[in-house]
Amino acid sequence: MLNRDRHDPRDPNDRSPVVPHAALEDVGDFNYDTDAFATALEYYQSALRSLGVETEFDPATAARLHRKIADCYRSKGLLEDALSGLERARELLRGSEREVEWGVVLGRHADVLCSLGKHDEALQEAGLALGALKPTAAHREYAFALKVAANCHFRLGNVSEFEQLNMDALAAYRRTEDTEGIADVHNNLGLA
Repeated sequence: MLNRDRHDPRDPNDRSPVVPHAALEDVGDFNYDTDAFATALEYYQSALRSLGVETEFDPATAARLHRKIADCYRSKGLLEDALSGLERARELLRGSEREVEWGVVLGRHADVLCSLGKHDEALQEAGLALGALKPTAAHREYAFALKVAANCHFRLGNVSEFEQLNMDALAAYRRTEDTEGIADVHNNLGLA
């Protein structure tokens, strides 16, 4: 019988992955959905490290994983780390601006910028996200970008734009029957 300590590297990061990145990402998604952000972050980082091992490196997949890592950081309140992850995702997607993931990354980027108090910059990013997501079937992501734009307008004192964008987000969330999104918009509008 082999002694694992003598044959395996001490540092697990030096080991080649034995689990496909898609499986690691799925487990990360499960943990993220249960608010176990630290655990999800570990799985997403492992999935990112395994890219290119089992198949050829795919920049779109790497960008999606960077975005999910940024979502974990955002959920943990680490906004600067989230911003860094989203900027890496944007770099990987350069030249693929027609991809849905491009719009998703822009929407998340706008959300983090808004949380950092950079409302004008966030509003510009949200506009780009809306332009990229509008012609797609990504209604939930489109609604999220609308909600971010609405929050930026509210913080800039533009109440009528805030209300209109929230109503638009509500309509988009209703198309996907996203009860969480609907409740969030109702909360924004003071209806809940």
